[in-house]
Amino acid sequence: MWEPSQRYPDPAVQILDPSFAKYRLPLASVERLATGFRWCEGPVWFGDGRYLLWSDIPNNRVMKWEEETGAVSVFRKPSNNANGNTRDRQGRLVTCEHDARRVTRTEYDGSITVILDRFDGKKLNSPNDVVVKSDDSIWFTDPPFGILGYYEGHKATPELPTNVYRVDGKSGRATVVAEGINRPNGLCFSPDEKKMYIVESGSIPRLIRVYDVVADGKKLAKGRVFIDYLQHPLFKAYNAHVFRGASAHLSAMTGLVVRRGAEPMVVHVDQQFMPYTEVPTYLNCMLCLSDFEEVMGATRVVPRSHLGAYPAQAFSAERGAYNPEPIPTVAVEAPAGSVIFFESRTWHQSGVSISDKTRYSLTTLWQQHWVKPMDNIVENLHDPVYASLSEYELQLLGFKAEPSGRLEARSPGSRQNTNRKTPYVPELRRGSDARAVALEGMGDRKGADDEAKAMGLNTKR
Repeated sequence: MWEPSQRYPDPAVQILDPSFAKYRLPLASVERLATGFRWCEGPVWFGDGRYLLWSDIPNNRVMKWEEETGAVSVFRKPSNNANGNTRDRQGRLVTCEHDARRVTRTEYDGSITVILDRFDGKKLNSPNDVVVKSDDSIWFTDPPFGILGYYEGHKATPELPTNVYRVDGKSGRATVVAEGINRPNGLCFSPDEKKMYIVESGSIPRLIRVYDVVADGKKLAKGRVFIDYLQHPLFKAYNAHVFRGASAHLSAMTGLVVRRGAEPMVVHVDQQFMPYTEVPTYLNCMLCLSDFEEVMGATRVVPRSHLGAYPAQAFSAERGAYNPEPIPTVAVEAPAGSVIFFESRTWHQSGVSISDKTRYSLTTLWQQHWVKPMDNIVENLHDPVYASLSEYELQLLGFKAEPSGRLEARSPGSRQNTNRKTPYVPELRRGSDARAVALEGMGDRKGADDEAKAMGLNTKR
């Protein structure tokens, strides 16, 4: 249940990127403008009129909120189960209508102009989301949601594939710019309009696809999944190289947020709780959600360290785990969207951040089949996701039994059954009580003393 903040600044407003700080008003807070709707989408702001419009789709209406008075009223009813809304370069409202199966424009005098309702003589499915490019062309998605039943339209048989269309701003001519997307939904351009991002909502798991905008901004090319490194040939090749061709699967996933003032982690290896092995036990795959720069506390490694013993560590109640002697490390710098691979015997740490930019990463840890996973992936997977996965993906998630090599079916009715708490990565700041290598609550060990014992270290009080 949402509740308004009783103080300023509102703790619900958090700055994830320092560049946003100049836009934050300390005496502003999150407010609930209106409630009592079925299902809302398509918000569009009319700054010149100081009002907001949005679609209440099942209630077949477009709503209006006025900044000056706070009044909420019905802007249009019936709305033909309107969904996505935007404004064109002349400030006019452009709307996707599920029930009428069309895209319309509201003129200055309030009259409605149909932009497109048919293609090649056939009815559109149910236009969903829309964006207007700087050349006045209108781009929209056309999934079947409005014709699947009577909740947000009327049931009907599709006459066209689920395409993405472009309507030329001068000639009004419509063309298909993307096809073969399973129920395309939201779409947007990059700020420079050189790429277009489209949500594929019919796939499980859902995907974001990215396309290059080509032909003077009139076509899309080189469509691909925005981020899918599991299918990348380098991931498969490096996985096979690290584990010497042995079967491996996902052990855990975690994320890390590093801001200015972050202190370095202790130099460590990811298989520090087990003996040194000829073949590494884990493979670390770190997805750079933002740029990795040394000044941002980029991950640091010791080259060729996987060939030797583990780094020396000590422990105290005040400092936690630490390296008794300085260890030279090298920062791994990479642009956003890159993936950093290193195997579990590699000495590494998170560095010191002196930048105002925030570093974000998502790490997946892969392991040999004989090790118990940190996360119970098999039992946590939802049934629709499980049913959609290929044999290769099922193997990566741990469904392949070794040494038989069979893919084992999950137990009927299996649901959430984790074997440990969800991993928590603290936000690391100077003066914080959080420890960079804090594993409390994971597995059977419950505290820092137990972690020290697991590392063969003596605790000091």
